[in-house]
Amino acid sequence: MASLHMQATTDQVEQTLRNWLKGAEIGALNGVIPPKVTEQAMELSRLKSQVEILKNPPPGRAQCH
Repeated sequence: MASLHMQATTDQVEQTLRNWLKGAEIGALNGVIPPKVTEQAMELSRLKSQVEILKNPPPGRAQCH
C-alpha cells in the first residue's frame, strides 16, 4: 500500500514540475498570461486579411472588378 502511495506522490510531483516548465515557457509564472483568442477574433483577423489581399493583390494576380 505504501508503495502505491509513493508512486502516486512521485507522479504528482513529476506532473507539477512539467506544468511549471510549461508555464515558464509561456510566461505564465511571471504573471503574464497570453490572452485567449476567441473564435470571433480569429474570424475577424482572417476576413481583414482577405480584404487586404483584395485591395492590394500580390504581383501577378489579376484584380477582380
